[in-house]
Amino acid sequence: MKNWLVCAAVIMMVGLVAVGCGATGGGKTETATTTTETIKAPWAGFPEGAFVHYKEMDPKTGMTIEYRETLAKVQGNTGVVVKAVLMAGKWEKVGMTPVSFQPFSKPKSDKEFPTQTFTIGDKKVTAKVVTMTRQMGEKSTTGNQVMSDEVPGGLVRMEMAGKCVWEAVEFGMKSEIPSLEEVVQMKSPWAGFPEGAWRQYKMLNPKDGIAVECKDTIVKVTKETATVENATLENGNWKKSEKTAEVSLAPMARPPMNTPRTVDVVKVGDKELKCFEVEMVNRMGDIMTVERVWMCDDVPGGICRKSMAGQVVWELVGFGTK
Repeated sequence: MKNWLVCAAVIMMVGLVAVGCGATGGGKTETATTTTETIKAPWAGFPEGAFVHYKEMDPKTGMTIEYRETLAKVQGNTGVVVKAVLMAGKWEKVGMTPVSFQPFSKPKSDKEFPTQTFTIGDKKVTAKVVTMTRQMGEKSTTGNQVMSDEVPGGLVRMEMAGKCVWEAVEFGMKSEIPSLEEVVQMKSPWAGFPEGAWRQYKMLNPKDGIAVECKDTIVKVTKETATVENATLENGNWKKSEKTAEVSLAPMARPPMNTPRTVDVVKVGDKELKCFEVEMVNRMGDIMTVERVWMCDDVPGGICRKSMAGQVVWELVGFGTK
């Protein structure tokens, strides 16, 4: 989430300074000089080991999730940031993000963003308050982002509709730099299955109670990807989608989880599947939702069941190979 927050603030500020025009007078031509002010990239200037520890808050539910991002590698004008989530008192690495240290162009503007002093842990930083408006359909939300060049990643705080949804609580240097190989990996949910492997499932809309039955089938497998065809059951017949999906078979970083994985048994048809049950957090802007997901490596696509707010919204009803 943080990456789009920082990028959004930068987008507001990025631009090019207008090029001056030549002026003629007294038989002499003078050419205005073009100058471009720049904005420091959020991770630029920090050494390996620089980190920021922050909280994401959902104002509606009161849920808080803690993350830590650490600059694990610096190479020329690029770097790699490792992200970890706090689970049961321990930090678990959940992903890596490449970052650029190249400065951004700053637009010519009469408006100056106000500068204030903010406290993060036992440190005081100077930051600018940037006002933003997010548009989603017909709904718009106005909020403030607090940005500082003194903080790794650049973001200090974010407010939406007057409520804090993101806040840095600590930053500094780690004595141990996280290894890029230690990021928790998980098998691609489509890896290891042949052409013809399929899954059949129901999706339920909690608002109207309408259920839709679907079927996904692997129609092509290469070394790196699989092509998946989708069909929907309509009046007792399977209607194929006009488009297919290409999915990666490479291992991927495990998504952020709100609770440690636990083992559960889910019955699908006449089979009993040993599943990992987890809570996974999804966030879009200031909206946070929590899903309970039952996952199994023996099933194409990896998912056996999903629930939200205590109600099943996705359920596997069959799988196999043709």
